[in-house]
This record gives sequence, C-alpha cells and structure tokens, in this order.
Amino acid sequence: MRTKKIWYTYFRKRIRSAKNENLYRSLPLFDTFQPGYLIRNGKRCLNLCANDYLGLAADSASQEEGRILAEILPAGSGASRLVTGNLVIHQELEKLLAEWKRSESALVFPSGYQTNVGVISCLAGRGDAIFSDKWNHASIVDGCLLSGAAFYRYHHADLDELAGLLKSKGGRKNLIITDGVFSMDGDIAPLEGLSQLARESGALLLVDDAHGTGVLGPDGSGSLAHQGIDWQDHILIMGTLSKAIGAQGGFICGSKTAIEYLVNYCRAFIYSTGISPWLAGVAHSNISRIRSDSSLIERLRTANQTLREALRDYGIPVPDSPAPILPILLGDSRRALRCSKALMAGGIVAAAIRPPTVPEGSSRIRLSLCAAHALPDLVKAARTLAKFIQSNPD
Repeated sequence: MRTKKIWYTYFRKRIRSAKNENLYRSLPLFDTFQPGYLIRNGKRCLNLCANDYLGLAADSASQEEGRILAEILPAGSGASRLVTGNLVIHQELEKLLAEWKRSESALVFPSGYQTNVGVISCLAGRGDAIFSDKWNHASIVDGCLLSGAAFYRYHHADLDELAGLLKSKGGRKNLIITDGVFSMDGDIAPLEGLSQLARESGALLLVDDAHGTGVLGPDGSGSLAHQGIDWQDHILIMGTLSKAIGAQGGFICGSKTAIEYLVNYCRAFIYSTGISPWLAGVAHSNISRIRSDSSLIERLRTANQTLREALRDYGIPVPDSPAPILPILLGDSRRALRCSKALMAGGIVAAAIRPPTVPEGSSRIRLSLCAAHALPDLVKAARTLAKFIQSNPD
C-alpha cells in the first residue's frame, strides 16, 4: 500500500501541475480520416496538423494497392530480421530507398523514433562527441542522451558556433546531427555548410529528413537533393515511412559499410521484430508512385503557396518556404489552446503546440499542408485564424 501511495501521489501531482500550467494533454478521438480531412462525430473537418503531406495514408489508390498486397504479404514478420523476419519485400524496400536517396545502402526500422534513438546510441559512446542543432527533434535528443557520448547543442543553424565546438570539444569520434526540415518551424538546415564542416573535421553527418522525404527535391527524395547536394559516405540520412510516404516505419541510408555496422551492432534493430511485410509493401508502392507522379508534389506546393498567400492577405505575415510546415506563433500556451478551440469550432483541426515540445513563450499553432487540401478550405482557414488573432491580441 505504501508503494501505491508514493507513486499515485506523484502521478496526481504531476497531472495537476500540467493542468495548472495549460500543458495538460489528452488523446483526441476521431471517427476516421480522409486525405487532408478528419471525420469527427460525423462531421468532416479540415486537417491542418497531420504529417500525411501527400495524402497517401488514406488515398483510395493506396488503399486498393494495400488490399492487393494483403493477399500476398503477411501482416507481421514474426521475428527479428536477423532470425527469420527478413523477407524479400524488406530487401526490395531498402534497395528502393537507397536508390531514391542516392546512397549505397539502407536499413528499415519499425518506427522513426526507434531509428533515431537506436542509430545515434549505436554510433557514439563514451569518449565520443555529438553536436546537435538546438531545434532538433526529441528523438534525436533522446538518442544523444542514451549514447553516453559528450553532448553539445549548438544554436539553431549556427555554423560558426558549430565549427568552434568541433575544434574545442571534439572527441575520439565526432557526430553532427541536424533535422533536414525542422518539424516545428519548417525551415531547412544549411546542409552544404554542415557537410563541409563534417568533411573537414572527420565527423559523420546525420540528417534527419523525416519532414523532407517525399516533399522536397525534384522527385521528392529530400532536403539534400533540394539543395543540390550529392550523397557522400560521411553522410547518413534518416527518414520515416509514416509521413509523406503514408505507411509506417523508419529508415537510415548510408554507405554499405555503415549499414553493415548497424546490422551487427544496433540493438534497436537487432532486438526488434522486423517491420510488417505488408507495410513494407505499401511503402514500396507509395514511394514508386511519388517518384513517377509529379502531380502529387505539385499539388502540395500549390496548397502551401495558397495558404501562405491567404494568411498574408488577412494580415498575418508568414515567410516563404517550400516546406509544408507553417508555425503561427502565439506565445502563451493558454492563447494557443484558445486558438485551437476556435479553429475546431469552425471545422478546422490544428493542434496547439506547447512546451516542452517548443520553448517557453513560443506556443503556437503548427499548420501542416496536404496535397489533398481543397484550396477554398485553406483560404477559409486563413480567415478564421486571422479573425481569432485580431480579436485576441497578446
């Protein structure tokens, strides 16, 4: 009984604290979703906070392909891939990913979070040093902490500070990590400069391209291609299958030697059941479609441009960016929650992003675009958002 009292007193105290600070979270419930839209209590709502950038997760063609694949591929792989869970479809997906990212090899994991945590903690350890952009995703931070390596965070996109840290704090092995597209702000990392610093210092550069894959570059291959940078063997590219690709899972692309090392030493890969063969098949199909059907990315770009122009027309200044992520900074977490509720009342789903996901004082509505969004609905969303901001000043 004493153990229960100690633990449940702690649980309730933390829950009360989250509520008092407007940081409490609960699971929203929806009936189902369609490309770019959610169904809630029978009502169709514009979905402006998903990462399904190309609308493939519930696309009718993707679903039909999934039904066909379900007849020939099992739902589960039944074992870790180093035992009996490695099927031909896994190998074919990895070949396609490596070709798409223009790298030598690839390795697929069950989730994106697991990929980052597993790969980072496998690459670096005691005596090594990791240099991570301060705006990097939480999964990167967790992987860095788990590694046991010295962990240095440089100011966002600050190449000069990073160069100084590499000279003064370098370890036995050095690892530089950056998001390709930063998930909360939608800006793109200075990858050419980061690649040059990595080459000069003998470091590996790990680019988390979860939000650039399928979105940027001439064929959707990501942030490196968008900036005209060729893959080289000092670069590792991480990505997910669960955003623009519309399936589930994570992957890492790099040299054959680096991937061989991960197969042998990455605990998160070795001791996990292999990704669902059926999901691997869906991902393979959707990647092939992204590469062959340029209209998907073009529709996303049109939606992105339409929303940004509409927001400016209604007096909300927003920058230009090819990334389909658009933060509307509101500052106070309570104000962000009120804005999210006002949008929901207008049939628009846009979550309030609050600490610890973003720093104190930078709570926001994070808008995410989808190729399936109807353009008039985006204009309506801009109008609704502007009305809230004008009637609810700082």
